[in-house]
Amino acid sequence: MESKNVEDFPTLYQAKRAVEQLSGISGIMHNMCFNLCVGFTGQFVHLRSCPICCSLHYDQVILTQSKGRKKVARKQFATIPFSPQLQAMFHNPQSAVEMQYHAARTKKVNNSYSQE
Repeated sequence: MESKNVEDFPTLYQAKRAVEQLSGISGIMHNMCFNLCVGFTGQFVHLRSCPICCSLHYDQVILTQSKGRKKVARKQFATIPFSPQLQAMFHNPQSAVEMQYHAARTKKVNNSYSQE
């Protein structure tokens, strides 16, 4: 089997972009505590440090160099919205039928018990 050159493989950015274009679904990045305590979302979005471990939210070197104008999170996590995934699955006729299996099977079992 031939080995491929590293240059033949897409970068992580190119791979993510291709998945987004093919599926129509993209991840949403959120800031989080460097020590994984909390996500800086919702009520924590404006905090400068973690309410649990007091770890700083933003990279202090970049914040200082930009005189407080550029806020770059020290760590981030990605979420993928559920609704577009569900819509994409129902858009495909085969997966739409497969997703209804549990409901159809439960109904069939319940009907068999009610006939006894």
